[in-house]
Amino acid sequence: MTKDIVRKLRDHLEDGVDTECKVVYLLAEIRKILEQDRPDPKPFALWMYCHWALHVNLSYASATLQLLERIDMHVSHTVAGLTEVGTFDIFDEERLFRELIYFTAFREQLRQFLINHLLPTDICDNAARWSDFVAVYAQVIKDGELSSETRQGNDLQVVEKVIFDIGDDLEESGHVPFTLHWTIYLKDHRKLHYEFTVLPNQMTLTSGKLE
Repeated sequence: MTKDIVRKLRDHLEDGVDTECKVVYLLAEIRKILEQDRPDPKPFALWMYCHWALHVNLSYASATLQLLERIDMHVSHTVAGLTEVGTFDIFDEERLFRELIYFTAFREQLRQFLINHLLPTDICDNAARWSDFVAVYAQVIKDGELSSETRQGNDLQVVEKVIFDIGDDLEESGHVPFTLHWTIYLKDHRKLHYEFTVLPNQMTLTSGKLE
């Protein structure tokens, strides 16, 4: 089964992954291989983003918890009145923001997956092609929700869920042609909204508003 999927993916990648349908197909097929092969350790970022492309509201803790725990720690150290969870410094914050903007772990793990299966890696190696891919992927998951639900409920300390959306088109060409919005809903019924604008050589947190 894996060999057949890999052969299809090689043709798919060579044709270019530049539409929502092509992005969803790519990630759906990759998820099939991950489910079949059960790599250890599991590439959690790749696993999550593959699932999110197929489920607008993704709540499986096995797919979302690793990212949401980092967001949980960040929020607990950022928002007044919350008990701090774990340790989280300025370097952790920078890595988190780069993930929310550039999808860095997704890119690294997708590239390694392609290498492992002798597939072309241009989509990850070329910055312009990765930006194009992220722009299309963002359209797939816009208004998408991440939460971490188990039989015991939500295991996070302060975060209830996170919603991703895209905003206004940018006049100047950048990493993606629009602003990126991440809204973090807290268990105390407040929400923290981040808007990112990414232009060449410039990453700007346009707003970080607590409501």
